[in-house]
Amino acid sequence: MADDLIKSLRVAAAIAGPEARKLYLSAASEIERCHARLEIDHCFKMVGEDMHRVDIPYADRAAFPDAVTCRDATISLHHEQSEEG
Repeated sequence: MADDLIKSLRVAAAIAGPEARKLYLSAASEIERCHARLEIDHCFKMVGEDMHRVDIPYADRAAFPDAVTCRDATISLHHEQSEEG
C-alpha cells in the first residue's frame, strides 16, 4: 500500500468519462468499506488517560494488524489460557 490507491481512483474519476467515473468511485468506496470492516483505517491511542481514535493514512495501513489477525490472536491466547488452567 505504498501509494494512496483511493486518492488515485478519485483523481482518475475527476478526469474520466461518465462510465469510468462511476467505476473508479465505486472501487474507491469499496476499498474504504473493506478497510473500515477490517479496522485498518484507524487505531486508538492513549493521550494522557483518554483514548482517542486516530485515522491511519492509506500508505501506512499495511503496517497495522487487521481485525481478523487481532481476533485470531485473541482466540489463540484464550485457548492457551484454557489449556493451562
